[in-house]
Amino acid sequence: ILGCFGLTEPNFGSDAEHLITHAERVEGGWKFFGDKRFITNGPVAKGMVLFARTDKTHRDRHGISAFVIPLEETGENGLKRGKIEHKAGLHAAQMCEFTFNGYFVPDRPEYGLFGELNQGFRIATKELKSARKWIAAQAVGLLDCALKQAVLHAQGRATFGKPLKSRSS
Repeated sequence: ILGCFGLTEPNFGSDAEHLITHAERVEGGWKFFGDKRFITNGPVAKGMVLFARTDKTHRDRHGISAFVIPLEETGENGLKRGKIEHKAGLHAAQMCEFTFNGYFVPDRPEYGLFGELNQGFRIATKELKSARKWIAAQAVGLLDCALKQAVLHAQGRATFGKPLKSRSS
């Protein structure tokens, strides 16, 4: 089952500790309210690790919890999966946005609170730290490919009757 990581919000991308998506404890489970944006694998994911504020007395990393939730969109249950984002690259990893408007997730062994209440930001930062290494490796690979393509272009391109590569010093 493919999942996704629900941290980024429309107004809080790299400032995730100030997220405003929130979760309310209700009889039999949790209800979620808010928006998530640029969620990789979102268009096809069946589940999400969602980060939401559970203690509104804090406006920073304290009071954020992590939840494992199913993504069962029915059109009337408070979950809306948005359009696919069009990006300049990495087309194999599609992204979309999500809107939670009272989306209810029941207390079940496979869903619900992930880790300790109000300690979700620790989980998020640990995962992001690990992911940054892979993102850096991707960037090096993309740079290598771009350099090779630029060299091939320069070797085969002529301007004003001379090869482009002869114009560099």
